[in-house]
Amino acid sequence: MAVHRLRRRMKDITEIFCQYRECARHIWNQYFRFLQDGLDCFYNVQNELFDSLVLVQIGIFDWHRNSDEPLNRVLLAPNPNLESLQLYFDQSSDQIMHTYKVETISVSSLKLAFIDFFDWDEQGFRDFTFVRAMVLE
Repeated sequence: MAVHRLRRRMKDITEIFCQYRECARHIWNQYFRFLQDGLDCFYNVQNELFDSLVLVQIGIFDWHRNSDEPLNRVLLAPNPNLESLQLYFDQSSDQIMHTYKVETISVSSLKLAFIDFFDWDEQGFRDFTFVRAMVLE
């Protein structure tokens, strides 16, 4: 679930994020996946999709999507039925090979800022199954 702080109250914006995810997924799988430079071209389209389908819809006009920058005003609220989550912390010093430290963290003490949806395989069919986020607390 994604929530957005709106004048001291939280608003559930999960459906907005689901619509963005489905749109980006469809456009990648149907149109960009087979292109020679599809991944590079898709990043530009994906940024525009996020701005239009998410940011404009929730009233954020002074921030634009950057693939590595967290959207601190949108917090991810893990399923309250879960006690803990497994988080993968990137410990890589380069962009080619990634190594991860895996930690199990209690959901009750977790505060996450959304970065993006992703799949481990960026070149093939994508579902945007996973969420990339920054741990705030």
